[in-house]
Amino acid sequence: MLRKYSIGKMAEFGSVLYIIGVVLTILREHLKELPVIIACPIGMYFKLFLTTRNGLFQSLAFVSIGMQIAEAEQFDKLRVSIQNAIVFVLVCAVKVFCSLFGGSDISKLLDLPTFYFMFAVIILECKENRLKGNFYKHLRSTSETMYFIHMYFVAFCALVLYKDDYNNFKSYLICAGGALAVSEIYSWMKNISNRSTTVSRLKHD
Repeated sequence: MLRKYSIGKMAEFGSVLYIIGVVLTILREHLKELPVIIACPIGMYFKLFLTTRNGLFQSLAFVSIGMQIAEAEQFDKLRVSIQNAIVFVLVCAVKVFCSLFGGSDISKLLDLPTFYFMFAVIILECKENRLKGNFYKHLRSTSETMYFIHMYFVAFCALVLYKDDYNNFKSYLICAGGALAVSEIYSWMKNISNRSTTVSRLKHD
């Protein structure tokens, strides 16, 4: 009971920190309009850290939500209903609308429920299809490659395509799609290389 309670509280606290981070990012653009007592600390923070995309404001939320999903799955309580799916579609529609019309920071507030639903669906599908260890290894390898690759696409969007404001839905598609494509190609080439190495060793043996 204590463990369950603590995970729930961690998720709540992490969600609050995440929202604070998004709000700070929004307020950053309006420092001149804020009272000095509020504007100064916010300005000092961004001079030191530049962004709220860090462990302080974002990591706890996603880690604790992942723990919640894992616990629910462990006790066979993880469920996705039709109502959840409808809400998910509506949330995604709002996110896309906000991103296309200059509300990218506001759309980030909807990231937590979006990711929760996506992770829950992935886990349930994997469990239902009884996927084996190789699939999970591939998934982890792909996500790791995407993590390192996507920043190059972010830089490309920020420095070349959308210098004024790269926080938009088009940038998201470029970064997500590009990173996924590169990671899959890299994984495919890596598998071919590993197979060639294995065959070569067998021939020598």
